[in-house]
Amino acid sequence: MKTKIKNYYTHFERSIAVKKLKVFFFSAILLLVINCFMTFNSEAAPPSDPTDIGFLLPFCSGTSQTISVLQSGGADGFYWVATGPSWSFASSTTSSTFNVLTAGPESGTISVWAFNIDGNSGTFTKVINQLGDITPINVPGGFHCTGTSKTYTVNPVLLASGYTWQITGSGWSCTNTSQTWTQVTAGTGNATLRVWAYNACESSATMFTTIIPKPAPYEIKAVTPGPHCPGT
Repeated sequence: MKTKIKNYYTHFERSIAVKKLKVFFFSAILLLVINCFMTFNSEAAPPSDPTDIGFLLPFCSGTSQTISVLQSGGADGFYWVATGPSWSFASSTTSSTFNVLTAGPESGTISVWAFNIDGNSGTFTKVINQLGDITPINVPGGFHCTGTSKTYTVNPVLLASGYTWQITGSGWSCTNTSQTWTQVTAGTGNATLRVWAYNACESSATMFTTIIPKPAPYEIKAVTPGPHCPGT
């Protein structure tokens, strides 16, 4: 009888131990699953935002070049969009930070954003300008007298690398013909002053103005009078 009671308690103790062991293993597995889930979710996130797009200027109309996006990481690929007449990308999506862009005749806008399995980054947008329009010539005030010099100017043109000045008219001339200003020496009769801007891609429209000089006064000559009678 005593042996049976002892065996019963031994079996009971073993059952309790097994249950405790099962609870321990179940708790350990549950904690491991929770930890893995939390770790996975803490690492899962959309990619960082692009911060810049690199290319060379001037970007001539009709030409193509490889451009690149600056982005810190976490991206599986990139979406690209070009807006503006005749602007286009070789591909709307890439798996790398590079794409080939073809330029149009006017200024264009390019946008890029990164993506991965968890979502999209913010969009980075950049404007690519073409050669700007030239402004009217700034004419100095006052008369431009024959034989004297005056300075004529234009406002700086976007992306211009130089300027060309020309003047037509009898005896007229201009110096410093590659900057935003020129020194004009007046001749006789009316003259036409022209200017345009240029860069490695193209030239702007031509701006011109007509200059009407003020001639120098006639030379004063002594006139010999006739007989000057006394009292007259």
